Amino acid sequence: MIAGPAGEDAAPLETFKDSLVSAANAIAEELARAGRQGRLAEVEKGILERYVKRSKLARQRFIKAGGSASVMLALEEFHQADVEFEQVLAPEVAALLAAYVEANGQKWLSESDATIIGGSLETTGAALLAAGLPLFAENAFRQAGTLYRRFNDSSGEDRCKYLAAAAHRVSLPRWSGKRLLADLQAVLFGYGYRPLRLLVWILVLVAGFTVWLLALPRTGGANESEAFYVAVQNFVNPMGLGDVRLLSGPWKPVLEIETYTGDVFRNLFFVLLIRRLFRL
Repeated sequence: MIAGPAGEDAAPLETFKDSLVSAANAIAEELARAGRQGRLAEVEKGILERYVKRSKLARQRFIKAGGSASVMLALEEFHQADVEFEQVLAPEVAALLAAYVEANGQKWLSESDATIIGGSLETTGAALLAAGLPLFAENAFRQAGTLYRRFNDSSGEDRCKYLAAAAHRVSLPRWSGKRLLADLQAVLFGYGYRPLRLLVWILVLVAGFTVWLLALPRTGGANESEAFYVAVQNFVNPMGLGDVRLLSGPWKPVLEIETYTGDVFRNLFFVLLIRRLFRL
């Protein structure tokens, strides 16, 4: 052991690291056992709740061990996967624990520290999601998003919030109402973090309504270019009765459907875009 004050500080920190390894192995063993029994999806939430309690206790022990007083990352080896473990998922669990205690300790984190921890959490979240642990993955992505917000990294925060929402969607029962709603949000606008995706759907809807309307008969004397203008413009600016007279009766109900659809999608797009641009 190193002599002097530095050695004295290192001893409790090394003891804490050993306890972190043991805790990660224990949680990973519990997850592995549930996986062998085919009950992973059923018990993941309970295991995660116990992990959260462990992480809070680990934070207190980390502070007492003096790890939070160091300028450099005290647990960097856990973020760099330089520690050996007995269980398969133990490195990911340990990275989660290490990220939590360092990000919420008493020491000042630099932006480079936050980048290392955030990157570790994103990598860990992806690995946990691939292992069939969406709730653990959501926890990792949310931790990373919170850390990025502390350093005004808007793109990193939004990316992790999107990934957390995607992991949460996977955790929902396949055919439940919440899962179907989450699927719809993912496809239409990426849970609110991909507003331009909604613009693509708007273009698809405009094209679809235009084709539908132009396939209907026109008995009011409107030529093809006038009919095309009405079909496209109605999505953005609803047509009046005078415009419809140039067309025909079958156009009216379709134009009404297009009007209401346009109102919903336009307003939703601008709300999401403004929220994204101004960080509301």
